[in-house]
Amino acid sequence: MLPRRTKFSLLQKTGPPAEQDVPLPLKPKTKLFVELAAREREDPGTMHAAFQRDLARLRLKIARSFVESSAAGAGAADGTAGTAGGQVRASAEVSGLGPSFLLTVSLTNAGARMVRGMVLALEWDAAEYRVEGGGPT
Repeated sequence: MLPRRTKFSLLQKTGPPAEQDVPLPLKPKTKLFVELAAREREDPGTMHAAFQRDLARLRLKIARSFVESSAAGAGAADGTAGTAGGQVRASAEVSGLGPSFLLTVSLTNAGARMVRGMVLALEWDAAEYRVEGGGPT
């Protein structure tokens, strides 16, 4: 209990601490992320249109590569590849947008016989993409 004559007074100044006004040093990648996020907030329509355009280009490039490989005899036109043991259907799905995305490749045995010893080779531009983790699931 406190006596009646107790006076409550502030010993220090109220408000945010002085350290809050000092800008934090940001790494260049973090600054880039902050700038891109601000740009996305300012004009989301243009950013989405650019994403859709790039996605359409990627799909076109994949389709052209598939046609070239089909013409060379590396696979059939329906998305399956014949092997000594049967047919394997391949599909790819891109999840995410922006600088980070997940590429999921699915292989399905479409034949009646089990396929063994199949190899899946992926190729990418190391200067443009960084691949993390992965592996069979």
